[in-house]
Amino acid sequence: MEFFIYQQINQLHERSELDKVYFIAAYMYIEQKQVNFSINEIVNYLINSNYNKPNISRLRRNLKADKRFNSIGEKFCLSPKEIVYLKDKVIYEDFITIESNSEFLDESLFPENYSYLIKLVKQINASYKNNLYDATAVLIRRVFEILLIKTYQQLGIDDEIKKGDGYVSLEKIIDNALLNNKIKFSRSKRELDNVRNIGNFAAHKIEYNTNRNDLNKIKDSYRAIVEELLIKSGLK
Repeated sequence: MEFFIYQQINQLHERSELDKVYFIAAYMYIEQKQVNFSINEIVNYLINSNYNKPNISRLRRNLKADKRFNSIGEKFCLSPKEIVYLKDKVIYEDFITIESNSEFLDESLFPENYSYLIKLVKQINASYKNNLYDATAVLIRRVFEILLIKTYQQLGIDDEIKKGDGYVSLEKIIDNALLNNKIKFSRSKRELDNVRNIGNFAAHKIEYNTNRNDLNKIKDSYRAIVEELLIKSGLK
């Protein structure tokens, strides 16, 4: 599997000393599942990659001063903030590329730094293009639910839709959203329920098969819903 960090590792010669350490640490964390690293490990990595050996005392001092790192005894690790950043920013590229071109939903609506959403939207479009309509319907529902939850999180009111360690059903989230003065949804209950139902039917109705016409009926309103939620959720 190739991904964004590999590109950064291959361009280390263009980076500052601390940036080199940062991307090496990111590579260790993501690819090798190594949380902590020592100065010696970083130095050896740099030397083995044909870079000059850094001044160890200076490097240790600079790492302690850099907010991207936390020190743990004689070792260092990426800060929690950087871990979250990497999980959002790193764009994974599977061996099998998802070939899509906004067949159902405009991919340019979605910010590139949210790779998990981009991948879902590409799957929606690829499924639609290849006549996999039940798969399209389920994915449409999933993106809709994610954007609704992200909207509640952005507004700091997601406690209203939580249940234990998770969230209430999508139906209950929709009911709350339509009455919630902080969200101020402009779409109708019928439009939102249509998106929910098409996904529910595809996933749970035993003798039901989604067809192209089912999807085309909600295509325009779905785009409008998604665009509104992207703005309300702060993703766009």
